[in-house]
Amino acid sequence: MGLSPWNKGLTVENPSVFKNVKALVEARRHWGTSWNKGQSLSLEHRKHLSEVRKGRKPWNKGLTVEDDRVARLVAGLREGRRTSPSPNKGKPLSIEQRKHLSEVSKGKKAWNKGQKNSPEAVKKMKETMSTPAFRERRSQISRALWENPDFVRRVYRGLGKRPTVPEGRLIEILGSYHPEFKYNGDFSLGVTLGGLIPDFVNINGKKEVLEVFSKHFHTGDIRVSLTEEGRKERYAQLGYRCLILWANEIVRGKKEAILEKIVAFQKEA
Repeated sequence: MGLSPWNKGLTVENPSVFKNVKALVEARRHWGTSWNKGQSLSLEHRKHLSEVRKGRKPWNKGLTVEDDRVARLVAGLREGRRTSPSPNKGKPLSIEQRKHLSEVSKGKKAWNKGQKNSPEAVKKMKETMSTPAFRERRSQISRALWENPDFVRRVYRGLGKRPTVPEGRLIEILGSYHPEFKYNGDFSLGVTLGGLIPDFVNINGKKEVLEVFSKHFHTGDIRVSLTEEGRKERYAQLGYRCLILWANEIVRGKKEAILEKIVAFQKEA
């Protein structure tokens, strides 16, 4: 007589089965991909697998997500993800991998397409997103992205950013009288400071930036970082001095008045 399998007669509710499933999940995450990944099965092997599985009833057939057995397995998988992160986390995909994913995904319908969240789910998401902890986390993620030159370059390239009319006039004035300030509003210099993209940067080694503000974007009910005081404070935390020039004074004002402001700003250092 042959040996009896250790799990013969056991069901998924049995603690030993659940424990082994959890151990297998953690082992796969620890060791990476399966030993036979990429190996194609022969026709005979496939037929054999099909024959031995005939008549078997899947353990989860007829179960819903509310069932205790499913809930315990899901909880175990989530715990495994928290304790053993994916081995691919943080690894960028190669161009070949992206092309492959694009090809295999063509024509496929998203699993959640057309689905609507329940009122309870919508309420829970709103409550979560309104908490100070969530807002702070989102702010940190956004700031980290805008401090990444590659990310900013891709965004600005997609936007087709170019100098506005006030910025264009200031470029002409600075080019003639203050060539130490160069335009960076389109990220052409690749300078990002604390998640901010200064419009003009001193390229002679001094920590000085110039910003062009407009009433449309920088007045009224706006966040602190968009106000004149808030923007100066953000740069000051990084050791930079900032001069704010308003669009209307650049376009309608006299060139001499703008130059006086810049000279006075530099003398304050």
